[in-house]
Amino acid sequence: MKEIVSISEVIEKSQKFRKEQYINYFFENIVGFKSQKPVFKDIDETSYSLAIVKDSTDRILNNSRGKLMEKAWRNVIFYFVDKNNYKKFFGTNSFFPNYSIEDDNISYLGNMEKTKSSYPNEPRTNYNTISKLQNHVFKYFRKFHSSWFVRSYVYIVLVVCDENDEISTKDFHTYYWNTNYSFKKLNKKNNIFYNIKDSIFVENIEQEIELIETSNRDAIDCVKAYTGELDFRNDTDENYYYIEQDIKDGIKYILVEGAARTGKTIIAMRILGEFKESIFLIMNYNFYSSLKDAFNILEITFPKNRIYHHSLNKSQRQDGGWIRDVRKKEIIPDLKFLIVDEAQRLGALSQQEYYGYVYRELDEVKVIVDYPEHKHTIFLGDDLQKLNPDTDEGINKIYDKIKGRNFRQYVFKKSIGVPNEILANIKYLLDISGEMIPQATNQFEINISPSIDSFVNCFEEDYIVKKHYVIPGLKEMKGQTIETDDKVILQYPKQLKEQNFPYLFNNEVKSNFLLSTYEVISREVESVYLYLPSEVSINMEQGGFVLKSKPDLINDFLLFHIYTLMTRATLKLTIFCEDDTLQEYLERKVRFINNLNELFNEETDDSESGKNIASERAGEFIAHGSDGGNNTLNLMLTKQDDYDYDLFIAYHGTNDPDGSYIDAKELSDYLSENGVKVFLNNHKCLQIDDDCGFDETWHVIQRSKNFILVFNDNIYKDSRGMIPRKYPDGKPNQLYKELKTFSALVDNDLRTNRKNLRFLYTGNSLTKANAYNFLNTFYIQGTYGNSNCCIFDKDAVLVWINIF
Repeated sequence: MKEIVSISEVIEKSQKFRKEQYINYFFENIVGFKSQKPVFKDIDETSYSLAIVKDSTDRILNNSRGKLMEKAWRNVIFYFVDKNNYKKFFGTNSFFPNYSIEDDNISYLGNMEKTKSSYPNEPRTNYNTISKLQNHVFKYFRKFHSSWFVRSYVYIVLVVCDENDEISTKDFHTYYWNTNYSFKKLNKKNNIFYNIKDSIFVENIEQEIELIETSNRDAIDCVKAYTGELDFRNDTDENYYYIEQDIKDGIKYILVEGAARTGKTIIAMRILGEFKESIFLIMNYNFYSSLKDAFNILEITFPKNRIYHHSLNKSQRQDGGWIRDVRKKEIIPDLKFLIVDEAQRLGALSQQEYYGYVYRELDEVKVIVDYPEHKHTIFLGDDLQKLNPDTDEGINKIYDKIKGRNFRQYVFKKSIGVPNEILANIKYLLDISGEMIPQATNQFEINISPSIDSFVNCFEEDYIVKKHYVIPGLKEMKGQTIETDDKVILQYPKQLKEQNFPYLFNNEVKSNFLLSTYEVISREVESVYLYLPSEVSINMEQGGFVLKSKPDLINDFLLFHIYTLMTRATLKLTIFCEDDTLQEYLERKVRFINNLNELFNEETDDSESGKNIASERAGEFIAHGSDGGNNTLNLMLTKQDDYDYDLFIAYHGTNDPDGSYIDAKELSDYLSENGVKVFLNNHKCLQIDDDCGFDETWHVIQRSKNFILVFNDNIYKDSRGMIPRKYPDGKPNQLYKELKTFSALVDNDLRTNRKNLRFLYTGNSLTKANAYNFLNTFYIQGTYGNSNCCIFDKDAVLVWINIF
């Protein structure tokens, strides 16, 4: 016997005898499932198995079938230790070693003990040993699958198994994560779930795991942002830095505007964590509830006096609502230092009489801005996600209130979750803010279905798991259905709405119901199928998208709903319009985007003619007068030669013998000898700009077609492995500024694209296999998912320059 053995070793080396029989026994005799065969799955590369139980949609829609689960999922994790192995490590009831268990290791003290027992040969499953084993497993899943504990009950079941003995309840040891956020032993031996009538086993466990993890990741990330543990990337980190400085400098009001997934909530949580006197107001109670779960599973005290939600529902209001009494509308928290997420939804709640009670009016923006002891307020929001015509007053109302005061305004343009070109194209489709510049979308698809049958068929044939039918959620559009010869797709039922998102992606739900904007606003749907009924049309004279029954009243809110729905899609957007005018309008726009995609996807040269196919097709494209954006394509073609340099070379460590300046000079000389116009600061290659200072290089970058960073293993990185904006002594990092300058050209000037940025590696640690992962941490904006971002020799650089 080893003196020290890890608990992991005990679990991994144990036999899993009669796994299916034991799991069947557990659900039939301990849980109480008598008529269903359990569904479980081995978790890849571990010794654990998982079954997931949830309420069926049938049970939810018929509430006479028993009380519903308070949490969305029951995640049941099984692991097995065979009896012989258990006895080997922990002994029997009559003969066992002396040992202690600390830090997941079993330390043996070297002597054995004997005692009398009624069952001398049974494994010694004493409370202390079982508790240590269970806590080891709990800690593992809390660390690597923390999202499994959010909006969920989690049961961890140790099975002490063998090949031949009759299975009984004493073979099972169950601990669970309960609604009081503690992990403890479950003493009950049967019917442990309660109300299991019409509960079901999840059939596709892998899909459900993905749903659980993606649905709960936002809450986990927010808690990590609060504690400062989240790995902030580039713009998110920089945006936070500037806001933090404004707060320290005494700026009273900070207004942050940004589209979906631009990191606003993450930054808000980071501010909440850094400034202990601040409080946070969020709009969605369900997100508030998931935050509580996430705080508790990560073992961080939930700051209940610092996080509030906006819901006026009675039961929800009593749990963290920022208004005490719905009639008197008394604000609970101190508003000296307030952070407001989704601030566009703040509004003026009017005075009204209801069942004999007078409900006091409340101008939320005025109350916040004019708070007598005000110190700071940070408003974060997006007017394009202003959805409720009755209450949402939007960012403009806030701006008008604070514009004459001590305030700062920011606009976040870069999305974390969706590529910026997708957001640009959606704005182009909807003519938002005069956006007339479409962009190539790479792998993202936008399609217009020619008929309702085609629309439904495309959905049913779509291989993507997270897909859904959606429709604008305006109350004027309630009761809409999609009808084909053999299918009717209904509006999402109220009972399912109350259970929130876990049921959105069930096969029985997603193929049969239309979601409104409110169901998907905080979701990530890979494939969105947007249905616009005949009530929705286009009238440019009246301001674009109109609702035919109210053409003068809610044009903007209709647009906001459509924009929000479109921006939920991460991989694919499919649209069908019943109104012919709107259908034709969007078809023209989508056709232009798809042609642009073809143009950029054909970047190979025609070896016979020597002409670039992309340029040739672009010329044909313009000649045929394609709709919108011709000026953009002309710029892309005519400005290809408007550069003073073919290549800007960046490097690190000018005066450092371990830097990359020597390698940069060798590259410059090689390329210059081969006819490439190169800029390398303070080097003989320069015909012009030979007196350019380091602070002026950004002017040269604007006049350079391509950019390359020559680097080796000594390039300076911060503690997170990223290129820092500043060095530890506070001096600015010139290399960071140069990379940011070129990235801005990529983002805002269609003459360049991501492929015009490369990295030449001259060290000896990285290989082609791991260079991409290194760069994706070091400068994710530059690599942007392009696995060919790194070059390893000068010849490859020359080939790249000649192509681009």
